[in-house]
Amino acid sequence: MGVARTFQSVRLFRAMTVAENVTLAASTVCPTMAAASRRAAEVAELLGMEAVQAAQVDALPLADQKRVEIARALALAPRLLLLDEMMSGLTEQETRAIIGVIRKLNDGGLTIIVIEHVLRVIMELSHRILVLDHGVLIAQGPPREVMTDPHVVEAYIGRRAAQTLRDQR
Repeated sequence: MGVARTFQSVRLFRAMTVAENVTLAASTVCPTMAAASRRAAEVAELLGMEAVQAAQVDALPLADQKRVEIARALALAPRLLLLDEMMSGLTEQETRAIIGVIRKLNDGGLTIIVIEHVLRVIMELSHRILVLDHGVLIAQGPPREVMTDPHVVEAYIGRRAAQTLRDQR
């Protein structure tokens, strides 16, 4: 239906290689295994993962496993990509690399919804933010506007901080 997603906890076929994981995903949308292999190679090139295609995924560092998660989702040729907590457990350098991948995909026209608790990442990537508090939408809009919304501050930092913000206005 044009939607693909990643998982908060990496869910790869650990006994398979990177290429096998991505080809398997592509096989669900490609007419033949040859076409699926070509699609997997295209995705590997797009993400700069050509060098790790033969590696078994369980031997890869976490950041590369997360890139394989993205590659599997992209192999489905989605119009909408949902990314769930991609930065969890990553170093600053690894986070920067994943941000670069996400930007590249979005700049290429892919619509991406990011669920992330690393606020710096959200601020850097987002054109528009929606904030939920216990499943209820409490704010939406441009990043800088949303981050200073008293409802958001109260929900995520506390009542006292929200009051301070209100007093400053």
